[in-house]
Amino acid sequence: MRQISSIAASLASDAMSGVGFSMGRDAWRSTKKNQDTLYLIAIAGFIVAAPFFAGRSLTRGHNRGLPGTILKTCLWNALVIVTAGALPFILPNTYYLSGERDVFVSWPLLVFTLAPLAIGLFVGLMQRPKRLQKFQIEKKNQEFLAKIGIQVSRAPASTHVDQNGNYLAFRGAAGDKLLFDAVGERGRKAFISVDGNGLMTSYSGLVSAS
Repeated sequence: MRQISSIAASLASDAMSGVGFSMGRDAWRSTKKNQDTLYLIAIAGFIVAAPFFAGRSLTRGHNRGLPGTILKTCLWNALVIVTAGALPFILPNTYYLSGERDVFVSWPLLVFTLAPLAIGLFVGLMQRPKRLQKFQIEKKNQEFLAKIGIQVSRAPASTHVDQNGNYLAFRGAAGDKLLFDAVGERGRKAFISVDGNGLMTSYSGLVSAS
């Protein structure tokens, strides 16, 4: 009886393997047959999406130096836009349409590059003021921390250390304050006050937690 059960299990396993192999083979054939379609869908997605993101990146503003602005913001995004714009001209010469090459069909396809590009440029311009303000606030906050002598700490259980050598552990924000516990000093804390825009305005030093 045990032998029969073993044989039955073996046969079931072989059958399932056969079904799995057959399904895998059919899936591979289907994928291979539709490979060109998948490529075209991917390229079409690139033609539409890439100009939007490149256009947005060109105008939304970045916190980069001059080399980064030239290389990443300008040249890289320009390359992406040119590539996306060139594909509608390349594809009709790569694929036959009704047995003939038709380069004229590429001109209408430029709409799918230029329209997302225009939308991306517009979206970037809308985002630009807030992003530039955010970068400016981050820069001023870094200058504020340097001025009052607060630095990142590598000491255990602490996140920062102030100019007086007090080790601090950042605990989060509450209202208009960034809260720190004084490491190794029970009942003592410190906080940094911020304004409505997130700009740091003052440091309390160590104070009583009560």
